[in-house]
Amino acid sequence: DPHGEAGVIAIFCGRLQDGHDLTIFGDGSQTRDYIYVGDVADAFVTAAAAPLPAAGKLDARGYNIGTGIETSVVELAEMLRRASGKEVAIRFAPKRPGELQRSVLDPHKAERELGWKARVGLEDGLRETYRWAAAAAAVPVNAQ
Repeated sequence: DPHGEAGVIAIFCGRLQDGHDLTIFGDGSQTRDYIYVGDVADAFVTAAAAPLPAAGKLDARGYNIGTGIETSVVELAEMLRRASGKEVAIRFAPKRPGELQRSVLDPHKAERELGWKARVGLEDGLRETYRWAAAAAAVPVNAQ
């Protein structure tokens, strides 16, 4: 839902569907480890079926579910514009105080212990996510 508490992908998808410019706070160089939701669901199913280590150390049963790849917000915006086929502008607004500048996960433990790794590339995942968001926006709320 790009209108409530949402992440940048949902917000950008909503703005693209409405034909509005994309706003990036700061210079857009801040990075995140974006992952396709289908890969996250697959990680949960894989972990639920896997034998887990004994409870012990705080992180014994903790796994990073990510790609290990940093992508900037500017790169993300460009990929979503391509996915939507819309040529809206990318605008920059003042940096938000306290925003984390870099975030990337190390998913090697999940691959080593669970045999799981992300399989959908970011551009493909964003294309699928945009398609889903556009279709969901076209369905009236009371159409259930």
